[in-house]
Amino acid sequence: MKKMDKIYIIGTMGSGKTTLSNKISEILDIKHYSLDNIYYIKKYDKKRKESARKKKLTEIIKKKKWIIDGVFNNWTEDVFKKADLVIWLDLNPHYIIKNLFKRFLKKEDEKANFKNIKSAMKYAINYRKGSKKFIYHKSMIDKHKVNLIHIKTKRELNKFLKKIK
Repeated sequence: MKKMDKIYIIGTMGSGKTTLSNKISEILDIKHYSLDNIYYIKKYDKKRKESARKKKLTEIIKKKKWIIDGVFNNWTEDVFKKADLVIWLDLNPHYIIKNLFKRFLKKEDEKANFKNIKSAMKYAINYRKGSKKFIYHKSMIDKHKVNLIHIKTKRELNKFLKKIK
């Protein structure tokens, strides 16, 4: 397997980016960073200024090893440039909707109310249908010719995890 010191995990909300990041972090003993924690001062509430956000992200990508996950665009191009590996979680929308609904039931975060989960489910369904984030992910992958693992099924995901153990 190719070098995996700097890993960027992308995909829509509910695709399992954070779960996968945490698993890989544990297996490879590499610190994990969520773009949510860079974008927000207080999660899903107070946003960080763009200059502070970029500074924080730059500090992280200068490190020798990292795992970054997130769905943001427009300010994450440097992560694509610096990553040894990009993992694109492009799973079936039905799987993602199930994950989002579990979040709602578990109330995993303060924003997991019905209105927000319903909106996230709609977004997940439309992600593959040419959403801005899907187009951005695809364009960055093509532009920077990244080392890509494009995971489309749960089976592929499990196979990848077995491979790195």
